[in-house]
Amino acid sequence: RIVTKPSVAGRVVLHDSSKKGKSAKARVCAGCGTEVVPGGKQATTTVLGGAAALESSRATRKMKARYADVTEVNHFLCQRCIALRKGDVWAAYDALKDIDPDVFKEQLKHIVGRKRFGLCINVVDATDFEGSILGSLRNVIGKTPILLAVNKVDLLPRMGRHEMEYLKRRVRNRGLNCQEVHAVSAVTGSGIVGLAEAVLGSLGGRDVFVVGAANVGKSSLVKALTVEITNAVRLKGTSKQARQRRQAIMEAAVTSSHLPGTTLQAVRVPCFPSRGHAMWDTPGIISTQSLTYSIFPSHLMEPLAQPQPIVLRESFRLAPGQTLLLEASWMLAAGKAGLGPALGRVDVLSVEPPMRTLEVRVFAPALIGARVVRTSEAPDTVDIDAEYVRKVQSRIDGGGSGLAKMVEQQLPLEFLKNVEPKQNIRGWHQADVCFASIGWVTIECRSACIVAPRVVKGSLWAKREPALYPSNIADVIEKEGVGLNEDSLDSEPHSRQQRLAHAAKEGRHHANRVKQVDRNGLDDDGFARWDDSSIVWR
Repeated sequence: RIVTKPSVAGRVVLHDSSKKGKSAKARVCAGCGTEVVPGGKQATTTVLGGAAALESSRATRKMKARYADVTEVNHFLCQRCIALRKGDVWAAYDALKDIDPDVFKEQLKHIVGRKRFGLCINVVDATDFEGSILGSLRNVIGKTPILLAVNKVDLLPRMGRHEMEYLKRRVRNRGLNCQEVHAVSAVTGSGIVGLAEAVLGSLGGRDVFVVGAANVGKSSLVKALTVEITNAVRLKGTSKQARQRRQAIMEAAVTSSHLPGTTLQAVRVPCFPSRGHAMWDTPGIISTQSLTYSIFPSHLMEPLAQPQPIVLRESFRLAPGQTLLLEASWMLAAGKAGLGPALGRVDVLSVEPPMRTLEVRVFAPALIGARVVRTSEAPDTVDIDAEYVRKVQSRIDGGGSGLAKMVEQQLPLEFLKNVEPKQNIRGWHQADVCFASIGWVTIECRSACIVAPRVVKGSLWAKREPALYPSNIADVIEKEGVGLNEDSLDSEPHSRQQRLAHAAKEGRHHANRVKQVDRNGLDDDGFARWDDSSIVWR
């Protein structure tokens, strides 16, 4: 009997049936961090996690957890990472469907338990803010100081000072105490310098680990951060050693893709002056409410998993007895009515006089269709067309038997409770209804109203008050722009390097200054009570 210890509870092993024989040895993939074991009982690639990873192979039972380092001389990539780096997500194995969500949490606990970490970067998705915040993160990482990185802000219609302060308040309301909050984009580079500056200033000669829910862009952010830091700091060692390490980090084989669960085991990137300290890219913590990989198979929801900008649309006017449908337009089969299977809906129950209707604005990617129907005609289940499933299954390498079962199940659109928007300072009743993995809907009315959101069974929605954007957001953007005004120094390489070099120097002189909290400022459970006024938004 294999005892699941912390060192193996988060273990992930990938069986590769293409590599058989006694000469073949287990190797660690530099792209996803997974330990690749030759052989395997099945004819296709198989991913196992936790104790099952040890029980499945006699050769790996006595081995400790191994982690990939991007500076290793012989880079090895598994077949799954090779497919993802080519952009072929259809040939990549959907690993999340075979791994228990607790495996990644146990892996993170084991890493944190090594007592080598002084800082945590928690990454959330700006387009799915409410759905990607990890409320139980403190239970996993303990008292480690947190920098919150709101990624993909370039996909929002606007991210100005008002929106930044708004999300800062939402962070406090969700109970996630953090040292600083940064709005960043791993694609455009916006905010990366400010985040790197905060990391170096808080480093204190220890490691940094990057955590977050699956598919929030951690690997892309780690790549952008490590390149920025490596270019600015002086790496220890001989000039040849420093040059080789810098080149290895620049050409790092860490795999990043929009397929959820790309990183399966932690990957070490020694981008700081000392080779003994590194930034760790950890696997995404699985959210069981996610539509893109938990409730539905990843390949079935592949278009929705791709980073898509939130588009501005014309508002709808709805009366009681009408319903707004949010539909998956990419699943619409030829000749079928509508925009695709419904992934969410909002029923209007009542609008108090003198108003007869309320206004609804949809903030979602363009591939999420929105239309109004009578409530009596609104679907109660997610009806995915079998033709679309067969099309996806034919493109998946190694079969997709689980897809057909999803069609047979016809998951219901579940009702949880009604929403009654509160009256704001302008006298309007306004609230956002945020759907996990989809986007959000703004409800606005001059009089009191009641709506009933419905989501796919197992998913979630959240009420957000007040709304993120005003009703005249299009006029605000036309007048003031989209915000995202980068620091002018960010565009000058020399200035960036000076800022980061200065931050690294300050970090050495004030090692672990974030952890120097007065003992009188500790909660009963030993966690530090951070003052909200100390949160810095950049």
